[in-house]
Amino acid sequence: MNKFYYRIYGLTIVSEIKIQEAYECEVTSTPDVEVVVGGIPEFLRDAKAKGYGTWTGNFLNAWFNTPGAAQYYIERGRTIIVEPEENANMDLVCSMILSAGLCLVLLQRNEPVMHGSAIAIDNKAVLICGESGAGKSTITLELLKRNEGFLADDTVRLRVETSGVYAEPTYPQQKLCRDQVEKYDFAAEKLRYIDEFRDKFALMRRDIYVDKALPLACMIILKKSRDREKVFSKQLKGQEFLTALIDNLYLSDTYKNITGVPIELMQKFIMLASQVMIYEVYRPMEGDTVEAVLTEIDKVLQLC
Repeated sequence: MNKFYYRIYGLTIVSEIKIQEAYECEVTSTPDVEVVVGGIPEFLRDAKAKGYGTWTGNFLNAWFNTPGAAQYYIERGRTIIVEPEENANMDLVCSMILSAGLCLVLLQRNEPVMHGSAIAIDNKAVLICGESGAGKSTITLELLKRNEGFLADDTVRLRVETSGVYAEPTYPQQKLCRDQVEKYDFAAEKLRYIDEFRDKFALMRRDIYVDKALPLACMIILKKSRDREKVFSKQLKGQEFLTALIDNLYLSDTYKNITGVPIELMQKFIMLASQVMIYEVYRPMEGDTVEAVLTEIDKVLQLC
């Protein structure tokens, strides 16, 4: 079987499945992660039969099922076993490897994976986070219109070292909802349709993709405010800082409600707190505030 080598999230991946979204890299005898086509463990087959979608075992091993695509078993931060369905949608199979599959690998390694987008401004990374509906996709698109660089969409791996915190590039693809495709005049017929459940398209960003890790300048969390009529920002410190990191982790609910945050990951958050600033940028619940939010972000970036 052919094998393909990629550099994604700062890891070298060897895969038996071709992933067209990612850049191939040099062949190595010591990859960090293997993606193999095979059968999931027998003890998990009952879970699928009962209709379960996910199962985790303290993140040391994890399983999830994506209808129309495949079942995935992720083990000890090293291996992703993919069992495709008959006549599987391979675009969806690859999309789930790149998102949930590799993110679970990183979480098993106690590496911070944030739910947000990363863009490059003045050779530094800016992380844009926010709950659903807060406007992170729109703000990211607006910032990219300024010819800023693109590092990652939806999930961002942070590499925390004593020398600094770095955002790792993922792959040059941005996921867009149909209304964003229409609003920004992207030709839907020229985009790949990748997610029929959430009605999303894939926009390739090879022209502005930054394929190297960049130091993280700051993290911006977009919020909606019920009691303010103007856009404003607030720097987070202390317990608010740590709470914001946990709230914006990929699979944060699993950490908060089931497993707890591992000591190794919390230690990295404490290191991160001494090196990076986090700001919340609030906007009113109603009205078009995109320009005001961008102006407030510009003010924040001057402080970072």
